[in-house]
Amino acid sequence: MKVHRRFRIPSERFRSFTRRMTRNSRKNVTDTLMFSEDCQRRGGEHQENTRRTRGEHQENTRRTQGTQGEHEENKRRTPGEQEENTRRTRGEHQEHEENTRNTRRTRGEQEEHKENKRNTRRTPGEEEQENTKNTRRTPGEHQENKRNMRRTRGEEEQEHKRNKRRT
Repeated sequence: MKVHRRFRIPSERFRSFTRRMTRNSRKNVTDTLMFSEDCQRRGGEHQENTRRTRGEHQENTRRTQGTQGEHEENKRRTPGEQEENTRRTRGEHQEHEENTRNTRRTRGEQEEHKENKRNTRRTPGEEEQENTKNTRRTPGEHQENKRNMRRTRGEEEQEHKRNKRRT
């Protein structure tokens, strides 16, 4: 037996039904329980109700004769139109070439650039040293700072009272 929400349903027979019930959010559950076999609707009843007549569907989706032609016309570009929009004029093209040529590094420059990068790069050991050198505290430093921060109990209470008075 499988218990589903508030209802007990013999599992094998109603498996599809229990799944359906969760989707339905228990809408008219009693009816469905009483007529569970009916859930699998009689024969072709369901198709019969939803199916369109054969021509009906085409009729609704098809464009009327006039608009069909118009659609084709709109889709088609004139032969030159497409190229005209995408292709650069000769002048533009040359200008573009020139611009890229100006920004591109010469071979010598490129080598120089690589060399510079190589010179600035640190060796793993150096990097390690530099990082720790700046951040590491002297052994007693941290403890000392903590000690300085800590207040005596009396000071703390006085400050607390002072703050309360302010508000």
